[in-house]
Amino acid sequence: MIEINAPMLSSFHYRGPLTVISLGDAVQLRDVNLLLYPWHRMFHYARTKLPTIARNVENLFLMTRDEVCLSFCVPTS
Repeated sequence: MIEINAPMLSSFHYRGPLTVISLGDAVQLRDVNLLLYPWHRMFHYARTKLPTIARNVENLFLMTRDEVCLSFCVPTS
């Protein structure tokens, strides 16, 4: 588990196996970079979990091996 309590955190980069991430109340977090391996449901995780732990992200970079995306991720307005 990664637990960070840094309200002024603006950038978070993680490389490694999937783990529980708790970023506290990082309201200034704008840049998230995740390289997870091996994990096959990363995009599902990004759509369902990241909005609750990184609400204000402007730049999101996701990278994983062997990901299969069965549906398009269409942005909503």
